Amino acid sequence: MLRPWFKLVLLLTVVFAMSVWANIVSDGQQRRARIEASKLVSFTPHEILPEHIAIVELLLPGSKSPVKYVRDELGWRISTYRNAFAVTDGVEGLIKSALNGRGLPVGTEATNDVHFGLLPHKVLTVRLGDAQQTPVLELLAGDIPPGQQQDECYVLVNGQPTVYLFTENLWRALGAPLPRGLPPLADEHVFARALHVGTPKRLTFAGERVPEVTQITRTDLPIDPKSMDPRRGREQKPTVEWHGTFADGRRELLDDAKMGPYVHGLISLKFEELLGELSPRDAERLEMDNPLWSAILEQDKGESFTLVMSRIQAGQQRTVVNMATKQMFSITNETADTLLDVPVVVKTEEEDQGSETDAGEAQTEDSGQAAELRNR
Repeated sequence: MLRPWFKLVLLLTVVFAMSVWANIVSDGQQRRARIEASKLVSFTPHEILPEHIAIVELLLPGSKSPVKYVRDELGWRISTYRNAFAVTDGVEGLIKSALNGRGLPVGTEATNDVHFGLLPHKVLTVRLGDAQQTPVLELLAGDIPPGQQQDECYVLVNGQPTVYLFTENLWRALGAPLPRGLPPLADEHVFARALHVGTPKRLTFAGERVPEVTQITRTDLPIDPKSMDPRRGREQKPTVEWHGTFADGRRELLDDAKMGPYVHGLISLKFEELLGELSPRDAERLEMDNPLWSAILEQDKGESFTLVMSRIQAGQQRTVVNMATKQMFSITNETADTLLDVPVVVKTEEEDQGSETDAGEAQTEDSGQAAELRNR
C-alpha cells in the first residue's frame, strides 16, 4: 500500500507534467498562429477607406441580376429597387468587412470548389466601386468553415483562382433576411432612418378622416428627482405631455399612455411595398389634392415631414405618400386603421393628481422597505 507522502509526491509530479505539457501546446499554438498571421493577405491598398466607396453590388445565390446600392447625400439608396433607402449602418458595415478582412491561402478553386462551397448557385458576390465607378474589390463568398470559425468564410478575390479563408463573414454582414421579398439591408420604414425623423413636437391632421383633435403638441417635462424609481434608476412619471387642440378651439391634456404608442407607431411605420416615386399622373390618379387623411410631423430643429393617405383603395391595401421624398408605399387596411384611429383620451385633473400620488406612495413604500431592511 502506498504511503500518503508518496501519493502526494506522485500527484504533484503529475500536475507538474501536465502544466509543462500545456505550456508546450500553448507555445505551439501561438507559434502556428503567428505563422498563419504572417501569411494573411490584404486585398485593398491602404489608401482605400470605407468613405471612398460609393457603389456596392450584391449578386445573391441563384440570382441573375445584382442589387445595387449607391451613396447619396442622405446615405445609401437601392437603385435596383425603386430607389429605396438602405440601412446606412448595414451597408457601411458590409463595406468595412470587405475592406478590412484579410485572407489565408487554403487551396484553389479548380480542385476544391465543392469543398469550399464556391459553386455558382451557392456563392455571394460582393463588388465595391468608388465615386468614378472604378472597381475596387470583388469577393465571391462560399461556405462558412465548420466548428468555431463562424466569423470567417471562404472567398475568391478579383477573379483569381486562389481560395482564401477570409477573416470576415460576409454572409453575416448581410443581416437577417427581410420579409416581403425586400433586398438585403433595405430600410422597410416609410420614414427611413436616414431622414432622422424623431418624436415630433407638433402633429397636425387634415383630410376627410381628420380626427376630433386636429393638432397634438408635445411638451417636455423637467426631470423631477422625487419621481425617480430607486430600483430602476429612471423616472416613474412620463417625461412628456401631449396636449390636443380640438376643432372647437379647446386645448386639453391627453393621456400619454395612449398617445405615446400612437406617435411611436407613426414614425416607425413599415410598408408592405415601395411603389415608386410619385408622378403628376400618380397624384391625379390617387386624388392627392383631396386626401383621406394627412399628418404633418414638425421636428424640434424646424424640419417637417408630411404623410398623406389616398382615398383610393386598392383591394386590401391603401397608398400613403411620404411627401418629403415623394415615395409611394402600400400599407394594409389594418395598418391604415391604426393611423386613422387617433386615441384621443383626455386626461382629467383627478387622473393627473392620482398618478402623482401613486408615484409618491411608491417612493414612500420603497423608502419604508429600505428602512426596515436597515433595521434588521
